Amino acid sequence: MPERYPIEITPPDISRYREGNTGVDYVHTLDSGKPGSSVMVQALTHGNEFSGAIALDYLFRQEVRPARGKLTLAFANIAAFARFDPAKPSPSRYIDEDYNRVWADGVLDGPRDSAELRRARELRPFVDAADYLLDLHSMSEACRPIMVCGKSEKSVALSRRMGVPADLLLDTGHPAGLRMIERGAFNDPQSPRTAILIETGQHWEKSGRGGYRHDAAVPDGYRRSRRRLGEIAAPPQAACGSAARARYRSRGRKERELPVRAPMEGARSRPEGRNASGK
Repeated sequence: MPERYPIEITPPDISRYREGNTGVDYVHTLDSGKPGSSVMVQALTHGNEFSGAIALDYLFRQEVRPARGKLTLAFANIAAFARFDPAKPSPSRYIDEDYNRVWADGVLDGPRDSAELRRARELRPFVDAADYLLDLHSMSEACRPIMVCGKSEKSVALSRRMGVPADLLLDTGHPAGLRMIERGAFNDPQSPRTAILIETGQHWEKSGRGGYRHDAAVPDGYRRSRRRLGEIAAPPQAACGSAARARYRSRGRKERELPVRAPMEGARSRPEGRNASGK
């Protein structure tokens, strides 16, 4: 069956970033040499979601450096991304299992093996060292950008400080496994460590809803990160998939519960009862 959406953007060549300075392929840590927080930005959690890789490629080409603390830039599921085929783009979401369902200690420390588990075990020290983490995603259906905050109030606060996108989604996690943004201290309300997950819109659209552009030097949603929340006040537009309930927040509006429809990511990755964003 043909894909519903054409491939309007080109996957970036990230081969130049394989050899970093951390001893782990495709992971780079930029140290300012000054005291400060440790921030991690991850792209390619799913191999067919490469708008985040476009953003990281832009940061590297612009030679961005932190003014304080450390900045870690990581390309996650490289093996799945390497399999990306424009004729059949969806199967490259992952190799053996969803990389974003394996972040519980019991899974990472257990005997089970998969391509995604091996990669998660490699990146685990960087995730656990991050004070702040931003996980870059996109969706299979056309939609406005949203920030997934899990059920963490501190993630809501961080999203508001970032200022983009205007739409925040609070959910209850995913029944198929622990996501990276819910790992350890990220899910502890008493800890200042915070993680959030951004959905930039449809995977391969050149110009998506809400004004972002995947084909620009950097997706517009990232470039406008200092814009105030609430400039776009409408709730997230529904996509296709199983219905779920989530809490929605936008600046200047009261919190309310609304139905959100999860995007379809292919038969292998659609367990029953998935969360609102499908991530």
